[in-house]
Amino acid sequence: MLKKLLAAAVAMATLSSYSFDTNDVIKFRTGNSCYQCDLRYEINFRKQAPGGDFRGAYMFNVNFYKSNFVDSDFQSANLIHADLNFVDFSRSNLNKVALRLANLTGATLRSAKINQANLYGAKLDMASLNRAELKTSDLQKVSFKNGFAVNTVFFYANMSNGSFRSTNFSKSRFIGSIMNNSDFYGSNLSSANLASAIVQNSDLSNTDLSFVNFDGASLKGSKLINANLSGANLSNVDLTDADLTGADYETALLNDVKVCRTKLPKPIKNSLDCDSNKS
Repeated sequence: MLKKLLAAAVAMATLSSYSFDTNDVIKFRTGNSCYQCDLRYEINFRKQAPGGDFRGAYMFNVNFYKSNFVDSDFQSANLIHADLNFVDFSRSNLNKVALRLANLTGATLRSAKINQANLYGAKLDMASLNRAELKTSDLQKVSFKNGFAVNTVFFYANMSNGSFRSTNFSKSRFIGSIMNNSDFYGSNLSSANLASAIVQNSDLSNTDLSFVNFDGASLKGSKLINANLSGANLSNVDLTDADLTGADYETALLNDVKVCRTKLPKPIKNSLDCDSNKS
């Protein structure tokens, strides 16, 4: 009996040393909701909490490996530095969530709402974001390699300085997004919409850009070496200092394309030159 009491005391002391409110941790471990709870440093593998309410929760540096949070609400929660490997967030509300430097390797975020979220420096390799929404979210310095984001919305998101190699972005929408200095080598962006996107000094080599809408986009200084641009809309695109060596744009729409110090396999007829006013 004495040993059990001592063990319980040690457990409570451990919880108290890491969490502001021990009762919050107990509530989380025994239920599937914890509104505005303080769960910092909590470790709970394979937690089953579908439909849970974790709005505004403080989950700094938690580890929820392979947990199930399908259809849950995490709006405005703090998940900075969280370890969320292979967690299922399908159809969950992650709007305005802080996921800075979080590890979401292999996570499932299908049809999740992740608008106005901060994912700066997060790791999303092999994750699935199919049909998710990330409008105006911060995705700077994100690693999202070998992942899936089919028919996903990235309106006005900041995806600069990221690594997006070999990821499937087909049919996704990047209207007005900032995608500077990023690596999309070998990715699939077929039928995506990048109208008015800013994609400067990025690597789009060996990518499938067939039927992509680039209308009004800036591709200044970007590499599109051996890219497939068949059927793409390159109208009003700025290709200043871009490299399209080996690219296929034979069937692309090429109205008012700005070509200035651009490396091309063949000239683009009726293009704008360096002296045009196009920015």
